[in-house]
Amino acid sequence: MNALGLLPEYILLATSGLILLWGLMREDDERGAWTLGGVGLAAALVVAMGSSGTKGDAFFGAFVIDGFTQMFRLLGPIVGIFVLVAARGDPRIAEKRRPEFYALIIGAVASIQLLSGAAELITIFVALELLSITSFILVGFMKDDPRSAEAALKFFLFGVASVGLLLYGFSILFGYVGSTLLVHIGMVLSHHGGGPVLWVVLILLLAGFGFKVLMVPFHMWGPDVYEGAPTTITTFLSVGSKAAGFAVLLRVLLTAFVGDMGEWAVWVALLSAITMTVGNVLALTQKNIKRMLAYSSIAHGGYMLMGLAAIASLPFGVPGLLYYLLGYVFVTAGAFLVVIAVSRAVDSDAIADYAGLSLRAPFLAAALTIFFLSLIGIPPLVGFFGKYLLFGAVIQNGLFWLAIVAIINSVISVGYYVYVVRTMYLIPSKDMSPIRAGRPIHWAISAALVATFLLGLYPDPFVFLVREASAALFIPF
Repeated sequence: MNALGLLPEYILLATSGLILLWGLMREDDERGAWTLGGVGLAAALVVAMGSSGTKGDAFFGAFVIDGFTQMFRLLGPIVGIFVLVAARGDPRIAEKRRPEFYALIIGAVASIQLLSGAAELITIFVALELLSITSFILVGFMKDDPRSAEAALKFFLFGVASVGLLLYGFSILFGYVGSTLLVHIGMVLSHHGGGPVLWVVLILLLAGFGFKVLMVPFHMWGPDVYEGAPTTITTFLSVGSKAAGFAVLLRVLLTAFVGDMGEWAVWVALLSAITMTVGNVLALTQKNIKRMLAYSSIAHGGYMLMGLAAIASLPFGVPGLLYYLLGYVFVTAGAFLVVIAVSRAVDSDAIADYAGLSLRAPFLAAALTIFFLSLIGIPPLVGFFGKYLLFGAVIQNGLFWLAIVAIINSVISVGYYVYVVRTMYLIPSKDMSPIRAGRPIHWAISAALVATFLLGLYPDPFVFLVREASAALFIPF
């Protein structure tokens, strides 16, 4: 397959460039830039759906097109559409009238897709830098806001450190194997082993990729950046950045290090337990809903790592991780859209200001409750089925202790989710003026609700999708 196999990515990058040109010609037309971004995302999604089942590679194997890539080609534009909807109507963005905001979002979505198919170390680094640079700028986009500027600086410093560790690991790996292609690296390590060098590389890679997925101890940037960044960008970081991080982590570990998976899976299991526990326990004390959702994101990253720890359980492990990630994107994006609608009305992210929301905005309160119930793992919502797959994977793999830790953590999470629900339904508010979400946000929340129920009640086609995606990663040597 030639370079035309990257048509969905070309569409997104071209759309980003067109938006920048549009901004040069019509700087004040924020709505036109938003429309161009939506058309580009829709076109990329349609092309990706039309190329379903296509397999091949491009640029001499640096980029592969398989079931795994195709899944993230569908997921990336969906994330982008949610973020565009969240951005529409934001008074601070409209006030600045800067089309480059939308160009950066489209570029970040393209990087998610590029990372999912990158099968060569230099390609991975370039795609990761595209995601990092666009994210750095977006977090600090409201440069007049001290919180946004502080969040951008913290994000940048942690990001640079993680990239440095990752590059160091890549350089050692290249020096040891003599190739940058993941398939060649996997062949060499499977036949000759890596010894102590392999462990050094794995530690460096987990540190670099752990930054993206908010894995403890590389999670410290998350709460501050989630709180300080514009909520629209927090939405992207919570779903888009996490999806990209797990995409590249799975591709690298299951292609280059599949021969040693029995050894590194044990350490991933330990990191999974620590990550979910730290996230859930610290979330209990939060009074700001964005910080609470940041620690929740850390905890759910820990749950997803269970699928990687149970790598030997092929029917459940990686498919369970991907299914959980798929549901998490819709549920968390929907929850953040509710937060955006409320914060614009009350000009606050404090949980205390959600008092009386059930009377002021019944739809928003009900939607947020459903999203939280899904994150807890209550049937018949998608969160329950995702946890069923992950818990089944670790049990089948003999990791009973990890399943027990995960169950305990699920119980702990009830505390902070129910605290918000209690505030919305049982605590009266002094201001009872109605809160109305804009029509785009209303429809996007409704779509997220439909997906939350659909993936829980009718999982078969989506299970087939994630099994096809995970099967593409396992390459026998």
